[in-house]
Amino acid sequence: MSRENVELVERFIARINAKQMDAALSEVDPDAVLDWSRSEAPDGGIHRGHDAWRGWMISRWEGLSGARFDTDELIDLPPDRVILVAYMRGVGRASGLEAEGLGASIVCVRDGSITEITLYQSRDDALEAAGRFQ
Repeated sequence: MSRENVELVERFIARINAKQMDAALSEVDPDAVLDWSRSEAPDGGIHRGHDAWRGWMISRWEGLSGARFDTDELIDLPPDRVILVAYMRGVGRASGLEAEGLGASIVCVRDGSITEITLYQSRDDALEAAGRFQ
């Protein structure tokens, strides 16, 4: 199942980057949690369910022109987790300045759907939280 989990995360990120929100959310459990509480961004917090996830992404797209996630690394943690290390990039609509942030998330998968994404500030933080510090 682990390769399928990595492919699920890849597909989800590709759909987010293509602004295909309905297609992206089809990969997410309706009650899934997006835990962005460790974020330094103003929209940090815990977002539960498709409507909250949709609102969070729309706020990203509204604040950043060309907002996208660029995957740096995917670490398979069988049987049900993947660490996603990615850059969030875009250009601030108000400032015109390029913005970039590197973070890592633990993506939890159950029955072929994403059930939770929890942001950490670094790859090492995510690995430590997963009990797999390397």
